Amino acid sequence: MNDYDYDYDYDNEDVLFRYLLEMGAMQPEEQKLARQQATVDALRSRSMEPLQGQTVGRVYVGPSIAQGLAQLGTAYMANKGQNKFDDDFDRYNKEQKQRVEKLWPSNARSNSGDSDYHREVLRLRLGRYDA
Repeated sequence: MNDYDYDYDYDNEDVLFRYLLEMGAMQPEEQKLARQQATVDALRSRSMEPLQGQTVGRVYVGPSIAQGLAQLGTAYMANKGQNKFDDDFDRYNKEQKQRVEKLWPSNARSNSGDSDYHREVLRLRLGRYDA
């Protein structure tokens, strides 16, 4: 017998199909999170660019204080955006976990917690029905 002594009468294909449906329903949220992270990354990289002065005629003019303050503001917004992304990503992971747990009755999961959850997700994603 394998490590998973499930007491349900679903076919493995049915469970996989329902899993794919649940994860497909979360795809727009996943895309939103990816866009949000890309925005944060762009802000962060922009805030790390070195300040540059300009040459006006034959005179070099150093970067202004306003440029430095703008860069600090950009770094602050990147930090706030990253914090919001982290909160949204935690919420997304909890929702995803709830959707996956909904696929199996509570007596089908052991008491060992998240390790079994992750093992199941990996088993389904890898297509190992008999593992």
